[in-house]
Amino acid sequence: MSTFAFPSITSNNMTIRLANNIARYPSPHTGAVQTKKRGSGFMMVDMAFSSLKTSERAELIAFLAKMRGGHHRFTLPMHCESNRGLFGGSPLVAGASQKGGSVTIDGASNSIPLWIRAGDIFQLGNEIKICTDDANSSASGLVTIAFAPDIRTSPSDNSVVVTSGAVGIFMLASDEVAFINRPGIFSDFSVSAVEDVRA
Repeated sequence: MSTFAFPSITSNNMTIRLANNIARYPSPHTGAVQTKKRGSGFMMVDMAFSSLKTSERAELIAFLAKMRGGHHRFTLPMHCESNRGLFGGSPLVAGASQKGGSVTIDGASNSIPLWIRAGDIFQLGNEIKICTDDANSSASGLVTIAFAPDIRTSPSDNSVVVTSGAVGIFMLASDEVAFINRPGIFSDFSVSAVEDVRA
């Protein structure tokens, strides 16, 4: 298994899905449902590429063939992010062994209101996260960020927190690849991928 970079071809649209790992236990008698969280969730993406031709078409065909279905992995930027936070500084994880749905960081610009905003997408280690609550930075540049999905692998102390241009590690969701050819040698592609939970 190897990890490659996804081609620098921007999709016409990218659907980002957050898959939560939840067990549901419905009662056959009352219909009441109990739920239990079973570890962290992960991100899924669906990308559509329309009317690719010549070099872009060939590059994407070759890349999808090289993936051997779900065997290999690839890095993929979340090019549709539209973050609202003011950010600033050089944010780093403040302390090892952090778990769950929040992380404390240091190195942020001091005393910034709305340093990160709910809905902002960022990268923690190799994992893509969605901020769930606005957070300010303290006078000493500390920020506690709440997010989903939960941490899968605890980041090490002083790991970089990427607030712009987040990149995740994904694998194709299916072992089959297909593309639609049209006269004039134009091709349309639909690519679905799932975050590698072991990355």
